[in-house]
Amino acid sequence: MYILTYFDMFIKQKKKIYCNNNNKLKKLKNKAAKWRKETSDAAENVIKSRQKLDGTNGKKNKVSQDVDYVKTRNLGKQFQAAVNKYNMELKNTVFQNKKRYNEEYEGWKQDVINTKHLQIESMITLFNKLLAKQKQSKMTKS
Repeated sequence: MYILTYFDMFIKQKKKIYCNNNNKLKKLKNKAAKWRKETSDAAENVIKSRQKLDGTNGKKNKVSQDVDYVKTRNLGKQFQAAVNKYNMELKNTVFQNKKRYNEEYEGWKQDVINTKHLQIESMITLFNKLLAKQKQSKMTKS
């Protein structure tokens, strides 16, 4: 019974740890999605400006095309930085969770071992008492 309640507590603790880490990861995913959308919007602007430029035989203002290109390039760099940050956070979180789990697991394993030792010691004590009673009853009979 003790072991079952202990593992129930373990599962509840793990759920709390993963929920907190998942919230951080969700925020980072949302930021990465935002940068991804902005990058795709900027890329669409470049495509539109190139289409306009091609449609007018190169007589359209080239400055707007250059501005869109620079904006797209900058957004691409920002997006890549956001993705790298997200990946680093994810790796760090996974590493911390593994480390914390390993430390907790060793503690739980030791608790289970201690419980088993206590059960074995109790059984040995009970067995010795039964043997002593049996010997005593044989001694009184003879």
